[in-house]
Formats: sequence, structure tokens, C-alpha cells
Amino acid sequence: MGTRGTGLLDNETASRVKERFEELLNDDVTVHEATKMILDDYHKQYDEQEDLEVLSQVYFGLAAGQLEEDKLLEEIRTRAIELIDRGADLNHWEQDEEDYPRREEVLLGFKEKLLAKGKAF
Repeated sequence: MGTRGTGLLDNETASRVKERFEELLNDDVTVHEATKMILDDYHKQYDEQEDLEVLSQVYFGLAAGQLEEDKLLEEIRTRAIELIDRGADLNHWEQDEEDYPRREEVLLGFKEKLLAKGKAF
């Protein structure tokens, strides 16, 4: 899992998921179908307990893509917020005193966007 910076999509997994989601929508796959396809692929490869950091990136990428398309599914919004609240992604940043607060700020800002969305799709 490569990370280029503290931005929401500065992680290879998150950016790849968002791109894949957009590609699927461009291929006339529904939001529900695209979401299921992506989650199925990652849940086959990663365990919810052992690989929560990776799976958090999957949910952040999906939530970002859905938010951008104005098609945010309630279950994705809820799960992304839950993962932010748990600090699932922040384990990666614990040793970096400079970037940890930056990443935390990014995630809290994203959470605010998810909460401000109102009624999800």
C-alpha cells in the first residue's frame, strides 16, 4: 500500500478504488453494482480484522467517488465515518509526528463532508 502524502487519495488503494468506481459508472454499471463489485474484490483479498487499514482505504475511495458523483450510498457513508472514528487509517501515521496531525485533519474534514451530505443515495 503506497502512500504519497496525507491527502485523502494520496494512497494507491484509495485512488485506485475511486478510479475503478468511476470507470464502472462510465461503463453504465449502477452505483450499487459497482460498489458491490469493488467490495467483493477487496474482501476476497483482505481480512476485515487483519487488514482494516487497507480496507479503510477501499471505503474512503468509494466514499470519495460516490460523493463526487453525488451518489453516496448510506452504507458506504456510515462505514467510512465509522472507520474514521476508529482511527483505522491513523495506525500507519503513528510514528510520524508531523504528518499524523495532517492526516487526522484530512480525515476529519472528509468526515464533515460525509456528514454534511444530508440524505445519502
